[in-house]
Amino acid sequence: MPPVGLLQYNSGWQSQPSILPGPFKEPSSVNVKRHSTPAINVAKSRATTVIVESTTSLAATKEPQATPETKQENNEESVMQDPGLRQLIISRIRNGGDGPEVEVFSNVTEDDYVYVLDAIGCDDKLIRKPSYIPSLHQIVATLPSPIHESILVPLRTAMGIIVESLDIPDNFEVSLPIHMGRMVDAPATAELPSPQDETQGYHLGVPDLVLMFQTRDDDIRPFWPFEVSVSQTAEGAIAKLQKFGDRNEHVLAATHINIAESRKHASPTYEWGVAKKLNRRGVQMGELTRSEDGALASHSHTWYHPATVTITTWIRPPNRRLNLNSRHRAYCASAVLYPNQNEQALAKVQNIFQRTLEQVRDTVVDHLEAEHADDDTLLSIVSSDSLQAMRDWSPPRELLDWNKCSKDLRSAMKQTGFNRYRAWHRSFLKRVADEAEVSV
Repeated sequence: MPPVGLLQYNSGWQSQPSILPGPFKEPSSVNVKRHSTPAINVAKSRATTVIVESTTSLAATKEPQATPETKQENNEESVMQDPGLRQLIISRIRNGGDGPEVEVFSNVTEDDYVYVLDAIGCDDKLIRKPSYIPSLHQIVATLPSPIHESILVPLRTAMGIIVESLDIPDNFEVSLPIHMGRMVDAPATAELPSPQDETQGYHLGVPDLVLMFQTRDDDIRPFWPFEVSVSQTAEGAIAKLQKFGDRNEHVLAATHINIAESRKHASPTYEWGVAKKLNRRGVQMGELTRSEDGALASHSHTWYHPATVTITTWIRPPNRRLNLNSRHRAYCASAVLYPNQNEQALAKVQNIFQRTLEQVRDTVVDHLEAEHADDDTLLSIVSSDSLQAMRDWSPPRELLDWNKCSKDLRSAMKQTGFNRYRAWHRSFLKRVADEAEVSV
């Protein structure tokens, strides 16, 4: 297996000191190394802090159960806190658009992750999205890809149209906004640590997409978070969704969409480019060709391997919290979305979606009736027929056109493969130019 490059710490990545609490200190040299090592050694070595990978690890055609090949002991005390590492992670999340698709930071404690979430706060311009894997003490920071956008954009559009059709009278001054990249907080409770800033809730994480309920007094309640993951981040995505359900009583449902390539992608070496006799003066890049199994290749190198996309959704049982370990068919459904759709399973996913939207409707109406039961002035303006119309509202049987989703995914995978090809090609030309300058 080709080596996986490790990212060297660079002082230029230091974030704005006015934003980050505490003094800046470089990560320990024990935790950050610059060299190449086989991927299996990276997983086993606790001395490695920053791992740079270009894409997904081995695929799982079923919904991932968050069980990596190599587990580390879940011993929080054995992991040393490193202030420099914390600030490096924050800097890469905010400014790391120049790096690979996935960056993995090891030796990260739960306290480190909470610190990172507090630092990025409600910043809606984050470059990377962090996920935490408790069992491995890792934060995985990913760049958005065309594949993510091919799922999230139509999903947000479709949900927006559906939610808009639930006609909530303007006089109630409530709304159901749909956010991408919005921080989810937990209500202040005795069981949770106090936030550093008393004006902010306890930060739980940043989902890819979340349907929220904003009340008249600006209370923001997360109803339905979505996570899109690649294989490395699958465990972190599930853990994040479960954390939302555990620590925020308002969460009604959760959906996880996992993208798994059949093989880990590795960029070719510079020597491979020379051996292929590529034009070193910057000839136009070749076209990607798609094989029968869905792989995308050019110059005999595969830039995107065949992938399987699985969607799993959960709905909260009555009078209970959300449990993502449960596979009870009344509260969970899972289906392969791509490449070979399971139409029967997708129908079950659609049914859970429909029931979730019905729960959203009932929760909103219950809130309005309880909140304004004694507000005679408001109730005199808003007729009882309006609330009854909301009670009678039914969501559509299909939230998304799955066939269109498959077509969009096919195009997005080709775009992702081309992006990898283009990034490598630029690096190749830069290396050629550097060598030519040295030889002069």
